[in-house]
Amino acid sequence: MTGSIEERNKAIVRNAFEALFNERDFAAAEAFFSPNYIQHSAHIPPGREGLFELVKSLPSTHRREMGAMVADGDLVMAHGRLWGYGDGRSPRRHTGGGHRQRPGGARALRRRTS
Repeated sequence: MTGSIEERNKAIVRNAFEALFNERDFAAAEAFFSPNYIQHSAHIPPGREGLFELVKSLPSTHRREMGAMVADGDLVMAHGRLWGYGDGRSPRRHTGGGHRQRPGGARALRRRTS
C-alpha cells in the first residue's frame, strides 16, 4: 500500500466497514476490529461481539455507504449513510465516528452513531 499514513489509515477503515457491514464477512472483520473494541452507542452491546451481533441482526438489504473521511496520523473520522433497514424507518441514517489505528496492526477501536 502506498501513499501517506493518513491515506493508508482511511483505506483500512473503509475496508473494515465494507467487510463488516456490506460483505458481512465476520472473519475478515475480525482482522480490523479489536476484541477490546470500545462501543460508544448505548443501544449496542459492548465489545466486538456486540457490534458483530448487531450487524447479524440487520436485514440482508442493509448497507453502509462511506461518506467523507478525514485523517490526522492514526486518527480517522468517518461519516457514512446506512440504508435498507426494511422496517419502515427512514431509508437512510447518518453515522460518524473516530477510529484509531494501532502500530503493528490496524484495529478500528471506536465507533459512534447518532
